[in-house]
Amino acid sequence: MVTATGYAYPWDFAGDPAATDRAHEAGVETVAVAANYHSTRAATPLHPRHRLVDAEHAACYLPIRPAAWQGMRLVPRVPGWTVPTPSPWPGRLSSRRDYGSPRGPSSPTTACWA
Repeated sequence: MVTATGYAYPWDFAGDPAATDRAHEAGVETVAVAANYHSTRAATPLHPRHRLVDAEHAACYLPIRPAAWQGMRLVPRVPGWTVPTPSPWPGRLSSRRDYGSPRGPSSPTTACWA
């Protein structure tokens, strides 16, 4: 059995309820979303709210627990392009139905990659 995995970034799905349906229609069964990423200027031509994302610095796109990093020299930064939302990786990223997809279980599942 052949499966298709699509690689994406948080800005591809955050705020775009149709993104899951587009992935499904393209034959994608799993969407692997970047959990950490370097700075970039990314084109998002199909996103309904922006055509370009400026991620000005490397960031962690999962919720950061400050207590886990307390006293450490290196601390993951939160992304600036998501202000005022503190994390572009809401718990709903792991639940395809919360992205507004009517397809339910036939929609792509999500995973993260770092």
